[in-house]
Order: sequence, then C-alpha cells, then structure tokens
Amino acid sequence: NYTADVKWLMNEPALNYTLQLASMPDQPSVEAVVRKKNLTDVRIIPQTRNQTTNYILLTGSFKSRKTADKFAQQYKME
Repeated sequence: NYTADVKWLMNEPALNYTLQLASMPDQPSVEAVVRKKNLTDVRIIPQTRNQTTNYILLTGSFKSRKTADKFAQQYKME
C-alpha cells in the first residue's frame, strides 16, 4: 500500500541526495505549501517515528552533494 511518491523514493539510487523542503504533522498542510508556492517535481513521503507520522516534502534526486547544494541555493533564491 505504498503511495506513488514512496515507490519513487524506493526506486531511486541509494546514494543519491534529495532536498527536504518541509516536514509537517499532516499531509493537507504539506499539500497547501505545494499549492501556495506553486512547487513542481516534489514528493510527499510519510515518515513514522515513535508512533508519530510526519509528512516530508522532498525534491530532486542528485548524484552528488555538490549538485544538491547548488540546487538548494537556487531554490532558496526563488
């Protein structure tokens, strides 16, 4: 019962990098950020720790940290 976004993450190369844009306790809040900021190419991944679920907003799949850092800087400017 994995979501399409979780399946995507599971199929990405294990050593690739992603950027975490947000983490919130409910999915509708994350979806609202995506709409408000008009974000594209993002994924929402549920993460459960200590019986608490947060929804993580991710973007990208980068082969190197240098590339991920460069993209993060561009993202911040926008």
